[in-house]
Amino acid sequence: MRASQPVIDCLIERLHGTPTSVLLTDGGARILRRDVAEFDLRRRLDSVNAERGFYYLEEYTGTNGLGTAVEERRPVQITGPEHFCGPLEQFTCAGVPIFHPLTGHLEGVIDVTCRFLDTNERLLPIAVEAAAEIEERLFLQCTRREQALLRAFLRASKGARSGIVALNDQVLLSNALAARILNQTDQTALWEYAVHAIKAGRDKALTLTLGDLEVNTAFHPMREGDEVVGALVEIDLPRRPTAAERSRSQEVAGAPLRRAVGGLVGESASWIRLCGLASWYASRGLPLLLLGERGVGKLALAKGLHADFGDPGEPTVIEGAMSAGEDNARWLGRVRRRLAQPRGTLIVTHVELLPAAVVEALAGLLAGTPADRRPFVVATAVETPDQPETEHRYDLLAQHAGLARIELPPLRERLEDIRPLAQHFLERHAPRPTMRFSPEAVQALGRLNWSGNARELETLAQQLAATVPGAVIELDDLPQDVRARLPRRSLTRFEQSELHAILGALRETGGNKKEAARHLGLARSTLYRKLRALGIDQTRLLF
Repeated sequence: MRASQPVIDCLIERLHGTPTSVLLTDGGARILRRDVAEFDLRRRLDSVNAERGFYYLEEYTGTNGLGTAVEERRPVQITGPEHFCGPLEQFTCAGVPIFHPLTGHLEGVIDVTCRFLDTNERLLPIAVEAAAEIEERLFLQCTRREQALLRAFLRASKGARSGIVALNDQVLLSNALAARILNQTDQTALWEYAVHAIKAGRDKALTLTLGDLEVNTAFHPMREGDEVVGALVEIDLPRRPTAAERSRSQEVAGAPLRRAVGGLVGESASWIRLCGLASWYASRGLPLLLLGERGVGKLALAKGLHADFGDPGEPTVIEGAMSAGEDNARWLGRVRRRLAQPRGTLIVTHVELLPAAVVEALAGLLAGTPADRRPFVVATAVETPDQPETEHRYDLLAQHAGLARIELPPLRERLEDIRPLAQHFLERHAPRPTMRFSPEAVQALGRLNWSGNARELETLAQQLAATVPGAVIELDDLPQDVRARLPRRSLTRFEQSELHAILGALRETGGNKKEAARHLGLARSTLYRKLRALGIDQTRLLF
């Protein structure tokens, strides 16, 4: 408000005598100030509550000069019938977002409005000019330390071929190269290292892991006179390897992973730890119960354990979903006959689909067959924490039949595995062995929710392998519905869980936001705010 007041006062003088109004909002499209002299226009604005204190977000009002400028983060002019709500069609509105010059935060919108019949080509240029003046005043209101930080950042960024970050305890500025690999955790770590360089009063060189890259960094304390105002960080991004180098690195780095469990791919600590635990049980012939969400890789892990520790040949897989015409007795008879054959591996899938009586009988069969006279047994089930009766069945198998319970984490909790899994699936389905994902595409995949886990990732890789003509899959090659779900920034683990719950509710309700909000116990406006805060383009979600 302080930065805008003299600009708007001057603008009102320039517009004196014209049927035009000036509106100022905050970053949430809430009107903070309205200036209008012409009586008829003021009456019309009153009739649609275009006055101080009212919100004009798109979620409440549809397309309009205030909310649409907030949503699209660019200057817009909405003319008459282009408005979503009928009562607003009598206006033409030119809205321009105002960004803080240091933080880049959306601070508000300045809007010039007139009657539709008075529309003229000067509205938008006038609003753009006013927004630029307000942003300049915002910069002048910044502290001396912040201005010095910005000046140093601009000097270092000019023509830089490396990632450049300037930061202090409140502000972080980065060029495009650095922003591509930084997430919120990295930013916190950078400041901690920067503090050490500032305290030491000298440059400091470190090798750090940022995103999924190991990079060389140099920290330089920045001074304004005798005062330290922050630190400048140079990040040397590794060059893109050649095809031959990638092939050699895959041979070296990929081999240990593929020897872990039956050729399964994964690099995250949780996946390696889980595979080690499962291998320990399998090497001793101890039965397992693998739990996890759909598509997380339970059956793949069971088959991988058989490949490493079972007898030659394929494992026996008995589906928990009984075939047509098969009753409980016949299904249990199949299990009993297989248990009588001590060699190989028996995998029982989808235990959650079995009736409670059948699970109890299955536990009895397993408990009654000596371990040295039965095959290696692995049961799999979709984890259903909200259904106590299903949990009771799992407890029966664990406690009565001695199955060791291992829970597979969802893909969204082991983001380090997305890159190797995506490339592995691409190699499996691609017509050309050299086909690969670009770093930008891989980074985008790491920001998705993956409610369908590894199975969903494989389906995407298979689709891309069949449709992308080139050898490299770029960000723009990802399907439109996938790109629409991309958050605009990296999410914390808590935000990822929150996003998973929201997208799950939207999927269950076919995209009906009102019903999804009810399922989640949220107000619809809260759901909109959360989607926006998570960087999800709600207008392009497909279910």
